[in-house]
Amino acid sequence: MQVQRINSTQYNTNFGRIKVNNVPKRVDNMKRVLILSGPSGVGKDTVLNAFIDSTKAIGEKPFAQKVVTSTTRAPRPGEIDGVHYNFRTPDEFKKVIARGDSIEYTEVYKDTFYGSDINAVNKTLEKADNAVLVIDVDGAQKAKKVLKEKGYNVAAIFLEPESMELLESRLRGRGTEAEAKILERLGKAKSEIEIAHKCGTYDAFVENNKNGVPENVEDFKNILL
Repeated sequence: MQVQRINSTQYNTNFGRIKVNNVPKRVDNMKRVLILSGPSGVGKDTVLNAFIDSTKAIGEKPFAQKVVTSTTRAPRPGEIDGVHYNFRTPDEFKKVIARGDSIEYTEVYKDTFYGSDINAVNKTLEKADNAVLVIDVDGAQKAKKVLKEKGYNVAAIFLEPESMELLESRLRGRGTEAEAKILERLGKAKSEIEIAHKCGTYDAFVENNKNGVPENVEDFKNILL
């Protein structure tokens, strides 16, 4: 489908599956940081992994690779340092912040941090032409500002559900959470979507609908290639 470009004052106008505003286009030998956000259950990792697989043949290096973010929580069974997260002590995490190397972070409990740093981005860009940060709306607002100040070429995409009913169906389909948790996630999703459309951070909005992953992969290609 044709990608339609809009300005920031027209984000709430319905142009179909894709709404785009000034996404930096791919240029040979130009590296870029992609920020991907979306509510829990919308399918961010599924779509991203399929997109990465579908673009492996582009260029000498992988077209895109996900940045490994950091946390101070203990690894869960099966989690591998440097693969699922960069596991750090609270003191190590605070040193990254003190050096000015943090892109965004949050302290969910005392000394329990989650965040992204510039070193992890640079390591990813050594391996791929595009480094992808999968972070929430709050983190995306901070990360895009910091990365642009540091001179990086940045594009931010928000993956949103076709409807809240579809998102609720997907969350319930997991069968892993209690009713109270599902309702909490739905409430947070509504808030995230509203903020995403108002904050001016996102260069493109992609609708994840019932037709699923293949269609979204093509949407991502229309935006980024």
